[in-house]
Amino acid sequence: MAGKPSSKQYGEFVLGFSWVGERKGEEEPSMWLGRRSMGRGRAWIIPLSAAHEYADSQTGEPTRALVQRSYEIAAHLDLQPTRGTLFRIASAIVDNLPDLIRMPEAPLPTAKDLERMAERDGIKVTVNNEVMIDAT
Repeated sequence: MAGKPSSKQYGEFVLGFSWVGERKGEEEPSMWLGRRSMGRGRAWIIPLSAAHEYADSQTGEPTRALVQRSYEIAAHLDLQPTRGTLFRIASAIVDNLPDLIRMPEAPLPTAKDLERMAERDGIKVTVNNEVMIDAT
């Protein structure tokens, strides 16, 4: 994954990896699952902090919660919750959790990112007693 978001085809799904968070610099590694036919439509997001809900951390075996989540994901993606669909959803998640766990932290914000954040939030950034950005 080399520090960049990625995605791959997984049967009828697109399964991707990216960083999700409310603020740049506070994102966490995340995996998302969507339908290929939906393009950039809805997706189900699994942040690293919730990975334990989908597979046992010791054995790697699917959890009971994964079965329930598979139904929820099917509904969210407007799919019929057939046995085959639920199995493909669960398999896609469990098979790719190791990649989510190995995913690096989000890249650090750039100087331009910091300027945009300062302007958006109206803050002043000082480094070693020198004002670097003043958007107050």
